[in-house]
Amino acid sequence: MKFLALILVASVLTGCATKPTPDSLRTSAPEGVFTSDKSPSSLAECILSKWENTPVLMGSRMVASQRQVGDGYQLLLGDSDRLRYLADLTRTNFGSKTKVYVDSMVFSAGQNPMVAAVANCQ
Repeated sequence: MKFLALILVASVLTGCATKPTPDSLRTSAPEGVFTSDKSPSSLAECILSKWENTPVLMGSRMVASQRQVGDGYQLLLGDSDRLRYLADLTRTNFGSKTKVYVDSMVFSAGQNPMVAAVANCQ
């Protein structure tokens, strides 16, 4: 029983020590995939504004950033400790496609407010 507890503690500590990167978040399925007739640049502006103005319970201040990638954008949201959210916005023939990835250490009861913010911008 002590061995099982030790394995559990080691697993938790390893998960906490491993900081996610954009590439590591992309290895899991996206939390949401959305299409829009809006351009990636107008979506990026909307999503960043909503992310910056969404209150976070029991957490430190979140910081959002963006990077232009080809004809789309990569949006990042995290706190001082780790990357929490990633949104990849790509141009399509009819507007844009957004994929949202969420760090496995993010817990939310019900709909995740940051994913909902992305959905509301579409």
